[in-house]
Amino acid sequence: MVRYARVAPGEDAGTVTVACTAEDAGTKVEVTYDLTALTPEAATELRLFANDYDAYIDGWRRRIEALLAQE
Repeated sequence: MVRYARVAPGEDAGTVTVACTAEDAGTKVEVTYDLTALTPEAATELRLFANDYDAYIDGWRRRIEALLAQE
């Protein structure tokens, strides 16, 4: 597991945790964001991020799989 602090000045701050677990077919990756908005405007953006989180993470999965397929 890896956890790191993330700060986007004027937007948000918090931690990101990435945990990997070996599975028969590969690796299961779990990514958790624990973010706090720093402005009211950023709170709106953070809510949008949270609402679209599954699609966001799936986009990462597709990009990683595409890169691995090139190897």
